[in-house]
Amino acid sequence: MKVNQIMWKAIATIVITTLLASNASFARPMRQEPTYDYRSLAIESVLNAAREIRSLPDVEQRVRLLIRVAEVLPTSHRDNATKVLDLVITDLDEWASEKGAGWYRRDTAAKLKSEALSLYIKLDPEKANLRQKVSESENNSGSSKGGVTPASLRGANWSRSLLDAQTSAEALAALALPMIDTDLDRACVLIGQSIQTGAFAGSLAGLFQKLAQDGNRKALDKIETAMIPALTSTSTLDSFSFAYAIGALQSDKGISPAAQSAFIFFLMNSVEGWAGLITTEAQNGGVNPSYIGSSFTTIFLNLRPVIAQYSPPALLRLDFLLAEVTPFVPEKTKSRLQAFQPETLSEPRDRLNDILKDPSPERRDLRLIGFVSQVLRDNDVLTNIGLAAEAIDGFGDVETKAAFTDLLVITRANLAIKKNNFIESQRLVGTISSPETRAWAMLALSSAAKKTDRVTRFTLTSEALTALDKVSPSPHKVELGFLGVASFVKDDPSKAFDALSTAARYANSSPAKADSPARRAIAFGLDVAIGDMHTKIGVYPAALADLRIDSSISALGTSDWFRANQIADSIRDLALRVGLKIEFARAVISEAPRATGKRLFP
Repeated sequence: MKVNQIMWKAIATIVITTLLASNASFARPMRQEPTYDYRSLAIESVLNAAREIRSLPDVEQRVRLLIRVAEVLPTSHRDNATKVLDLVITDLDEWASEKGAGWYRRDTAAKLKSEALSLYIKLDPEKANLRQKVSESENNSGSSKGGVTPASLRGANWSRSLLDAQTSAEALAALALPMIDTDLDRACVLIGQSIQTGAFAGSLAGLFQKLAQDGNRKALDKIETAMIPALTSTSTLDSFSFAYAIGALQSDKGISPAAQSAFIFFLMNSVEGWAGLITTEAQNGGVNPSYIGSSFTTIFLNLRPVIAQYSPPALLRLDFLLAEVTPFVPEKTKSRLQAFQPETLSEPRDRLNDILKDPSPERRDLRLIGFVSQVLRDNDVLTNIGLAAEAIDGFGDVETKAAFTDLLVITRANLAIKKNNFIESQRLVGTISSPETRAWAMLALSSAAKKTDRVTRFTLTSEALTALDKVSPSPHKVELGFLGVASFVKDDPSKAFDALSTAARYANSSPAKADSPARRAIAFGLDVAIGDMHTKIGVYPAALADLRIDSSISALGTSDWFRANQIADSIRDLALRVGLKIEFARAVISEAPRATGKRLFP
């Protein structure tokens, strides 16, 4: 009995002790996780960025970043966004009106102002309309209705007249584009005013292409009908306008006969004025070789086939006008144009043999460029890829040969990727001569592998970043570093943050602006692709502020807000630093619900 009593007392003691300990633990306050309103943090970050941006001395950099600030701020901060846009417009007006401001500055200011006004419409339509009317008045006052006809091709005035007309045309078109879906009648009026400046805006060619692709026949018909009076009462001497008008015409396969005739009238009327001006100048003892060469090339290569297609009777007149101008065209331009004549031989082997026999090195290289480009564009590229390699060996220009060799290697790597042969693709990209292009190709292979083999993808990305580490510091190296970050964001945020730290290190060791490469433009700008990724060989950002940062990187702001901003803060270049922070804030503001005292993200 005593044994049982002793045992029960022991059990009771253990139970009471346990309960007391449990009560004591409940009595202690529990450790709480910190709570954050990430949306508020992101908005404050954007407002702080706006304050920092105001200290940037480069006006173009400053206003581009401020426009991004206005884009990111939520509707609850509409007043702050419009104040930012007011600063942008004031800065641009002052910048463009400074004494000695060149065409590039005035043109850039006009485009950025139109971009700011387009955003303004979404924030404060009433105030935006007032600003738009002022801007329209400014753009219309700087050009003569019915086209621009400089009195002479000697001196600077003729060039400024053409450039200013293009600037005004683009600015008016940019005001029209946001209204296509909301106020089509007003947009048509602005488009007509744009053409009447004496130039055809490149953005109109892009609009025609988009509407045609979307099948928006109603909008196309209304815009084209509204353009007829302007096209039939205006001409241009701007060679870019010739190309843009041709692009717009060719984009719409269902264009009405009346609108088609108006386009042809505009183009032929413009050629008449162009030929008359050049022949008059020649009689007065002076012509501008650069202008004549570029405009003759555009009319001969781009306009002539269009006239032959849409208005064959006008072809004879066009050829007569070209013949009148031909004696004044620089010999170098004539030689180059001969290289663009259709090849007479149909068999690729015969055509290549004929090109390689061309005694003119410059013309031979141009013909080889055309041959290689055609072979690599063919659907059945494998059939003649060996001939493309032989053609590349025939280049006389060393830099052209190197660029096209890299293009061929990337084409072969892309073909191997389509067969899921990553080993062969990896071997090929390892032979690319340019270290920057080689690193890009490895990152592209990594992106292509994401749907098939995660291990291969990470291996390729790691190898690409290792190769990139050996590249000389430059803004392009930083851009590729950010591309590496983007490849990790979705699947492995931890590695993405490590790559972001590396990209920040690259930025701090890079010059803010790189020296322009001394390379011939004809060998570069070649569009290449591996999988879904594209790049242009030899086209690099000139400055850290010009970097193209993949939008997917912004997701790191929602993954770990504090770590992302800590890394961004380590970047010394102000424009790049605040640009990155704005992107992190963009992701948080767009994804986070309005909340206070809640932990929105882990």
